[in-house]
Amino acid sequence: MEQLYHIHINNKFDNQFVEGNTIHVGDEPNKFRHSFLNRSCTFIMKSESSIDGKEKNYHRDILDYFIPEKMRELPVDKQLEVLMSARQYIQNSQVDFREIILEDVRRELYPNYPSRYNCMWLTDRDSLPFWEDMLKTNFRSHQIFEVEPSGKIFVSTDTLLPEGYHPHDMQYEEALHYWNPTQSDLEINTREYLFEGDLKLTKRVK
Repeated sequence: MEQLYHIHINNKFDNQFVEGNTIHVGDEPNKFRHSFLNRSCTFIMKSESSIDGKEKNYHRDILDYFIPEKMRELPVDKQLEVLMSARQYIQNSQVDFREIILEDVRRELYPNYPSRYNCMWLTDRDSLPFWEDMLKTNFRSHQIFEVEPSGKIFVSTDTLLPEGYHPHDMQYEEALHYWNPTQSDLEINTREYLFEGDLKLTKRVK
């Protein structure tokens, strides 16, 4: 197999990503899965009164304010905050539903493939610039490791992920394609490898 890489988003609580370590992957939900297990359709409001001299923040349901009368009660800056929170929630929900569809198709037709809920993502040398640029745009600092995987591995491409704005039946068709890519699909340098098993971090390259 060609040389594979893992891009690790830096996290001060995560001390296992050290050159030479071997990490076991697949026994529990990954960070991507955790990121949408705890989503809620809320935004933060500050209380009008303070407790022990400190303002208290609390969560309010976004939908409570998608009523003209309620929205007008808010200052303009808070109205914008509600709309931005709603926009983010809708975007996240599209990703969440995409992942539900992908996992449903995998469980039904490809149960031996790594799950996107538990896997770690790897990539190859030619696709590495694509993923690094994407992560730079969306996340903070990161490290890149050369890795040696030992376990289950599956390769597809970012371009085949279902589109969140498509009807659900179309997303199921797109999910079928994602789990069964053609050789021509994989010729585009946006490849992603889903991996479960033991992963040795052989060398930190960044």
